[in-house]
Amino acid sequence: MLLLIVLGPMFLYVAYEIIRGLLYVQGVQLFTQTINTVPPDRVKVAVQRYARDLNSQNTLVRTSALAAMRVATGWHLGADSGEWTEMWAKQEPYWEYHRPSTNALPAALDWRKQIPPDLATKSAKP
Repeated sequence: MLLLIVLGPMFLYVAYEIIRGLLYVQGVQLFTQTINTVPPDRVKVAVQRYARDLNSQNTLVRTSALAAMRVATGWHLGADSGEWTEMWAKQEPYWEYHRPSTNALPAALDWRKQIPPDLATKSAKP
């Protein structure tokens, strides 16, 4: 009975942290999938929340917050949450989310349309 009283709260705390971490991971996955459909000001609010969680004791929460920050900011600072916290503290007042541009090539120009009309009608005579 004494063992249950001592280990019970510890078991509940560990279970709580695991469930909290898993739910947080799902939230980050949803954020990264829908980031381009959310207005930029709401993205900044979400990134501010993730920045606060960079110092979490829960490893799932901390690594998920790093992943969300990496996706939203485009920064590649590594896995050290201290660097991320320091960079965010410097950049937060100025940072705005910009949707990534596509790297698609521009439409190819048709070279036949680029020939001046007076040259296109003249035929080459020997």
